[in-house]
Amino acid sequence: MKMIQRNKYWKKCLTLVSVLIFPVLVFAQYPQEQRYTVVQTVQEHEEEKISYDDEITVRELPDSIINSYESTYAGYQAKKIYRGSNGSYKIVLEKEDEKIAAYYDTENRFLKIEEVKDDEININDDWR
Repeated sequence: MKMIQRNKYWKKCLTLVSVLIFPVLVFAQYPQEQRYTVVQTVQEHEEEKISYDDEITVRELPDSIINSYESTYAGYQAKKIYRGSNGSYKIVLEKEDEKIAAYYDTENRFLKIEEVKDDEININDDWR
């Protein structure tokens, strides 16, 4: 009888230890810098005032951005494309009556999407 009680005790101990150690091992695999890279990039981007004065063509966009918006926003057409004063990109996409603007940072990573009104398609956005 004592042997069975000892086995149950050790099973509980092992279960408790594994439950406590598992999260530590999982989070140790991903450095904190990697987990918050996108958030930091957006925050840094918001601190700057960016003007999108430089209209460009689709041919001037990096392939990774073209692939990203074509796969994510299938059915939308790129109406206007701007390069920001810091090298980021703003792509105005249209589908029927809906217009949106997709923003990409200088490293071609998606930042955000905004709804665009007809009178807002012009260029100067300051992200605020």
